[in-house]
Amino acid sequence: KVVPAERLAILSVDQDSGAVTPSATILPQGKNLGDFRLSRTIIKEIMANKASILIGDPASDPRFARQESIILAEIRSAMAVPLLDEEDVLGILYVDTTNPVHQYNNDYVHLLSTFGSIIASRLVNYNLLNERQQRQIMQRELTRAARIQRGLLPREVPTVSGYGIAGYQDQSRDVGGDLYDFAVLPDGELLLLVADVSGKGMGAALLMSNLLAAFRMLYSESEIDLRRVVRQVSAQMHRFTAPDMFATLFVAILNPEANTVEYINAGHNPPMLVRADASIVELEPGGVMIGAFPSMEWEQKKAVSYTHLTLPTKRIV
Repeated sequence: KVVPAERLAILSVDQDSGAVTPSATILPQGKNLGDFRLSRTIIKEIMANKASILIGDPASDPRFARQESIILAEIRSAMAVPLLDEEDVLGILYVDTTNPVHQYNNDYVHLLSTFGSIIASRLVNYNLLNERQQRQIMQRELTRAARIQRGLLPREVPTVSGYGIAGYQDQSRDVGGDLYDFAVLPDGELLLLVADVSGKGMGAALLMSNLLAAFRMLYSESEIDLRRVVRQVSAQMHRFTAPDMFATLFVAILNPEANTVEYINAGHNPPMLVRADASIVELEPGGVMIGAFPSMEWEQKKAVSYTHLTLPTKRIV
């Protein structure tokens, strides 16, 4: 009502690509002025200078006299203002008229800028609200994922004669790529597993759950060959994950009757074997991390175990 115009448009600006697209076009009184095309010159000038543009007479304005998008629409006067959030252009508010009686001036530009400020403020508030809602959704998903991941870890501690078993994990984030597992095998031996998947967050957590599931599928075998198991899991991980994804791993089988432990350390921090006489043996790696190469072999080692075996996922100095 206060700005005489046959056409008004709000154009949105993509903050990543800089693309400008009409998000709302108003054609008063049911008029159809054809497809909306805004001069690229107007868009470029607003994006570059972040300032309003007044076109009193397009035909006599050297900036726009040759712009077909203006001439074909028989525009007599036009103006555009940026929708600003500090230094970012969120969009463009544009009006024009084909009535030769209407000539926009600085007063109209000032009035349109006031409307632009109100619209920009609304856009900022909407974006902030949308971002907050998205963060809340993501946080709920992370909380649920963390609960699921904790549920994947052993819930019951097996009983093995002559040994006390305990496990604890505290993620640095809601979810992550660290894992541990233990299980009594069909022959009464105890399998111990500790691994650390590369990366942090949801991606590492997904790979962690896949890695744990792959090992647990093999626990029911009557006889486990550690080298074959590690080789199979590594090949699967390499085949179905990105090249920069891998995991360090320590897996061992404890024989409580012979007090021996057979193990493979695939690039993991050396676990510490603490014997009854308080001597400590570090179980050094016998190969590289898993999942990094299509085909690898790992050395399987054997040690005499008394009292307890400590399996650190991270070494803190």
